[in-house]
Amino acid sequence: MNQKFLTGLLLTIFILNSGCGQDKPAADQSAAENLIAIVMSDAKPQIRKEALHRLAHGGHEEGAEAVVSATYDTSWVVRRQAIISLKYFSSRKAVMRLREMVQDSIPKIQILAIETLYRSQKEDHLATVLQFLNNEDAEIRSLAAQTFSYIAEKRFLEPLKKALQTETDPGVKTQLEKAIAFVEQLD
Repeated sequence: MNQKFLTGLLLTIFILNSGCGQDKPAADQSAAENLIAIVMSDAKPQIRKEALHRLAHGGHEEGAEAVVSATYDTSWVVRRQAIISLKYFSSRKAVMRLREMVQDSIPKIQILAIETLYRSQKEDHLATVLQFLNNEDAEIRSLAAQTFSYIAEKRFLEPLKKALQTETDPGVKTQLEKAIAFVEQLD
């Protein structure tokens, strides 16, 4: 049997045995410890990502430190899941890390942190995302426009329309049009 199959099988067995396969799993200590160990040491990014998801959605507050550590992971898949997962933790360390990432030098991380903060309703940093609509990198402008599609508040309609008027990249234009359409349909 190959390594990938065995790792997946072991994770599946673990999840089923720990109760994490249920909608609202019990926050039991051994399940949390096992998930933390997977997050911290498994070689496969997809396995670490899934363990982060289970840790966050399982009510395992004791996993906050592992999730914070995973926000530094070298794999974007793991790092992204860790950032998103932070909203499920109320520890000071988790909230402070999320706020730190709003000031990160990597715009992709800033935008994801801002979106996560907004979705958790802990803080509103959307003015920073508005600035990213003018970033020189088309991928960053597209991510910023996509963020406003999720948030969908009328107060951002005019800045989105203004950005659309000056946008030259077809992919970014598409994201802006989607965001504008989504916000306009809120009436």
